[in-house]
Amino acid sequence: MKILFFISVHGHGRGGHFHSLNHISMKIGEEHDVKIISFGPGKSDIIESNPHFLRHINFKGLDFFKLRKIIKQEARIFNPDIFHCFDVESYNIIRLIIPSNKNILVLNKCGGPNPIHFPYVKNLILFSIENYEWFKKQSKFKSTNVRLIPNRVKSLQLNTDFVPIEKNPEEFVFMRICRIGHMYKKSIQDSINLISKLLEANLINIKFYLIGVVQDPDVFEELKNHELVKSGHMIILTES
Repeated sequence: MKILFFISVHGHGRGGHFHSLNHISMKIGEEHDVKIISFGPGKSDIIESNPHFLRHINFKGLDFFKLRKIIKQEARIFNPDIFHCFDVESYNIIRLIIPSNKNILVLNKCGGPNPIHFPYVKNLILFSIENYEWFKKQSKFKSTNVRLIPNRVKSLQLNTDFVPIEKNPEEFVFMRICRIGHMYKKSIQDSINLISKLLEANLINIKFYLIGVVQDPDVFEELKNHELVKSGHMIILTES
């Protein structure tokens, strides 16, 4: 079977769904013919290091016909059985180029909250049981082939010098996992405000762990200099 994966890149290209596509495509590639095309204004070093990576198309939303021409050309050469999109943004583009009445189009929703607006799709793969239960209840997706699958296909390989963080049994830990940038700055600040309020109430045995890749260095620098970091109540973990 031939599978052509698509993913759009609008930032640093290191979010969770990039890792999911990277791992899943390599596992599927052990038995099937797999290729990956990324497109967008950004680039992903994770995807471009994948052995099945075909090409990246620089696309800033204006030159649609150029993008269409390249994708159709690659599709003719590879002749895939399945066109598999790993984000809604790539699916919204690909469905304008590859007709779903003549081809098999699949969309992955890689976790996250239940959507407010979501395009109709014939074949949908979900990683979250909350998403699965939500989609199964929606009349819009009554005829959609919805599947829930695990998104982990291999164990993590830790560096030999990796030292685990030991939780102090006397501390209550709060944890926030997100990209460190303007998009999540408010939710990070909300977490900081919560910790600050608890400290004001003399609940001193608490710690806040912020885990995520740095998307905006300015936001990261601002957080690093926060008084909670200086006091040891907030720990930022950003290593890949």
